[in-house]
Amino acid sequence: MDIQEIEKLIDQKIEKAKEDILLALPEVWSSLALEQKSQLELAEKFYTDHPEFKNHKEIVAHMISLEDGKNPLAGMKEKLGKAVPKIKRRIEETKGLSMSVNDNPSLKYEPIPSPSGSNNGEI
Repeated sequence: MDIQEIEKLIDQKIEKAKEDILLALPEVWSSLALEQKSQLELAEKFYTDHPEFKNHKEIVAHMISLEDGKNPLAGMKEKLGKAVPKIKRRIEETKGLSMSVNDNPSLKYEPIPSPSGSNNGEI
């Protein structure tokens, strides 16, 4: 086999691979759409079952993400079940925290006094 024959064979294989990929795309997109629909339905049911979580979506997302990291092979229903008590506890812990943002913060540098009272620059 000379170089031109090898290049022709390689080009044919590449074209076949491209064709196979393009033919698989509809199935992949369909699978992704069904998975997304399933996830949306699961989320809607979760918030229907736990309406107290609706105003705390950041906490819910964070706690589910942590649970997902601990149990990557578990099903989503199992992860949600394990996350619920943790979400409730986190919401309770953050109830008294102020989440307001100061729109006009001071830009002046003001050193913080040392707790011992001496501020001679030593650590």
